[in-house]
Amino acid sequence: MRGEFDIVNTDVTVANVKRISHEQSLLEEARICELHELASDLIHSARDIFDEVEIHDVLSVISEIDFPLSKSPCDTSNERNRERVKEYLLQLASLDKVVFCELIHEIFNEKVKRVTEADFLKRDNPDNTFVYVKNPFADEAYDVFSQDYENSRVRYAHSFKEASRMISEGAVSFGLVPLEEKGGVRIHSVAQLIFEGDYKIISVTPVFGFDGSADMKYALISKNFVELSGAEGDDRYLEIRIPKDTETPLCEILFASEYFGHGIYRIGTISFDTESGPREFYSVVFRDGGEGFATLLSYLTLFCASYTAVGIYKNLE
Repeated sequence: MRGEFDIVNTDVTVANVKRISHEQSLLEEARICELHELASDLIHSARDIFDEVEIHDVLSVISEIDFPLSKSPCDTSNERNRERVKEYLLQLASLDKVVFCELIHEIFNEKVKRVTEADFLKRDNPDNTFVYVKNPFADEAYDVFSQDYENSRVRYAHSFKEASRMISEGAVSFGLVPLEEKGGVRIHSVAQLIFEGDYKIISVTPVFGFDGSADMKYALISKNFVELSGAEGDDRYLEIRIPKDTETPLCEILFASEYFGHGIYRIGTISFDTESGPREFYSVVFRDGGEGFATLLSYLTLFCASYTAVGIYKNLE
């Protein structure tokens, strides 16, 4: 068949696509400039409202406005193309959100003060007291965790429920619980305990037992986050929980994470018992790309208010 017909000359079509791309590039830059202007105006407005403006004040002001997202094709679009155009606009709206958050942080850092993870995560000053159900694996985990806390003191509980009560009542700062079995499978009863207590995962460590064959993970949990110490080269992870019926699609959140330079370490679904019955959630663990999670946390605060920060920890691998 080759040679029996002439291949259609596509030069004109290719040139048209390039021309449209160039025009679109100019429009996108104009869009970025307008988003920058909007971000700057909102920060200025927040400074007029609040005596000492914080990033959450700015996000609170933003949440009250009608964010300019284009999601519907214009009335004159060809009916055959409407759904395709709608998908283009949805992708553009997702990009608008992450660029806008990035601009908010750039301007806030320059004009007000540097935004940090601590602006979004409630932190405690622990008294270095621990509780756990005593067994050889927990003893091994305690030996690792306690190295980061001077003059640590430990109490033992008869059950995870008792340990949870001691953490909740403030009798101790930290609890040690088995988080994952061999192979990386989360222990559901422990995940349910963390969910019910709204505990935060402060640190994770592998334990191997006397013969080195256990290969399970223990977690250090607390009511609030603590300052995470680290050294150059440490890998850091942010774990969040999102209801499956969240207002922001998971794909948008993953796109935002990639845009901000983070990797995805783990994604899973999990069901928890609640007062209104079982409810399903996404569990997502992000790997820090090197700039910290402040911008991603800002994005989640603004566009996915139903998220819960479950933990920040390091060196899983």
